[in-house]
Amino acid sequence: MNRIIENEGMSGLKNRINSYNKRLAAKGRAYVKTLDKAPDGFAWLHEPEMRTGGLPTDVTRIGSKRINSILGGQANRIARDILNMSNNVTNIHWIIESK
Repeated sequence: MNRIIENEGMSGLKNRINSYNKRLAAKGRAYVKTLDKAPDGFAWLHEPEMRTGGLPTDVTRIGSKRINSILGGQANRIARDILNMSNNVTNIHWIIESK
């Protein structure tokens, strides 16, 4: 997210979030299918998650499928939080706690 803010500003990140739709999600899934198959229990990760401003090709690495599902499940809330932030924000720092 911070790379997007640095290059496009907070308004650019918000525009990406507002542009997320089923077509974009399908493009992301199609892109992942062009990559090598992830091992069992793992998934290719969009960083950032497409619902929070990532592009279909923003796939950087393989990670835990379980953690990816947890993060994806929070994406709508994170997107809402970002949309409510000031356009003057220059950096977002977040921490994930797993218990």
